[in-house]
Amino acid sequence: VLDIVKQLALIYPQESVAHLLVAEIALQANMFGAALTAIDNAIDNGADIRQSKILKNRVLWASGDRPAAIKGFSKMLEEYPQDTEVRSSYARFLLAAGKTEQAKQQFNKIYEYHPDDSEFLFSTAMIMLENSELDTAREYLNKLLGKGYRENEVYYFLGRLEQVAKNYPEAIGWYK
Repeated sequence: VLDIVKQLALIYPQESVAHLLVAEIALQANMFGAALTAIDNAIDNGADIRQSKILKNRVLWASGDRPAAIKGFSKMLEEYPQDTEVRSSYARFLLAAGKTEQAKQQFNKIYEYHPDDSEFLFSTAMIMLENSELDTAREYLNKLLGKGYRENEVYYFLGRLEQVAKNYPEAIGWYK
């Protein structure tokens, strides 16, 4: 597949989307050098700089250059301080790198910008659960109470959190 897409990029070198597609496929094939080259070609041909930088940071992360990926997202936040996708990606990378407090700060900043975004709150709670950040998961789930968003799941996960903490009477109260 990569060879076919590379051929398309050669036939249509001015089409930045073709180069970005090469980069995505190269990333999936763990061909990081080819992915980075394709991103540079995409930028040279007018690709969306923001999307290209996000993809470049993903490639850097996947290639094992985690500090460069984190630094790349940090720099992007200077350019796009209220961009939820950039900040969320940065936060997830920080969390995966074991920089939990920094990640929480980024998630909290997104919440400041978008306090009514229930999908963000739920997704962040699930990310925190996956990373055993139970108090932070509880905090985000509690913010969802009364919003009418995925109520059964919110109650379930709040119950699970109490069950894990061995607070059985509280857990039973959440299982509705």
